Amino acid sequence: MSKVGSRSSPSARARSGRSYWVRGALSPSQVGDNPPSPKTSGGKRFVEPYRLSEEQRAAVLTPLEGEGIGDPASRELFAAALEYDLGTWRQIVEPEPKPKRPKVRPASNKADEALAELSKAAQILAEQLDRLDDGSTKQLQQGLKGTDRFKRSYGEDYLRSLRCELLRVAGAGQPTRQQAEAPPSRPAISDSARDFLLRAAHVFGECFEITATAEPGAPFLTAIRAIVAATDVEVPTDRRTVSLILKQA
Repeated sequence: MSKVGSRSSPSARARSGRSYWVRGALSPSQVGDNPPSPKTSGGKRFVEPYRLSEEQRAAVLTPLEGEGIGDPASRELFAAALEYDLGTWRQIVEPEPKPKRPKVRPASNKADEALAELSKAAQILAEQLDRLDDGSTKQLQQGLKGTDRFKRSYGEDYLRSLRCELLRVAGAGQPTRQQAEAPPSRPAISDSARDFLLRAAHVFGECFEITATAEPGAPFLTAIRAIVAATDVEVPTDRRTVSLILKQA
């Protein structure tokens, strides 16, 4: 049984019967009812694993070791199961090339140039705001509160609204002839990315006997961010999105 929010000792894991689960962990179609598996037509098929290089394996496992997640055996088991899951959902590891965006015509006057620079700066700032990790987000919120004479709070709703406003400035700053349909505040999450995250959460719980959550500082977020950094797999890593996906399990 998974232990919510706690890290168990190696001896406790050894008694958990994890060796029984290993046979299923390396084949996504063999695991229990909860984790999703890709639909196939006509019988079982062999999944070619996505082989992690030594550098990728170290990039995945080192953060887990640094956070004290699991023991060497459970971390290696997690990496082995991960290779098969990356192979199963290979389309989010090796996505189709994205179409190139059409080049924007240069601004015709100083006003257009100034607006174009403002638009670019707002877009960059919005993207940087979205990439903040939990620690940086908390520090920013505390800094905003500390410099507010009225000591108002600056929670996630404020940062989300700020990002939306920056994107609105970025769109409005484009010269009229160059304006296009405003991009969504967040790209749609593909079914493959969702299924991969749910599967990863299940494997994480089985390997480490820690319930996968997206709470601040959660070990599962450390694991997912390490996987994305090592493999460039196209799945979300921000806490809000991951939390929403985990609630669908």
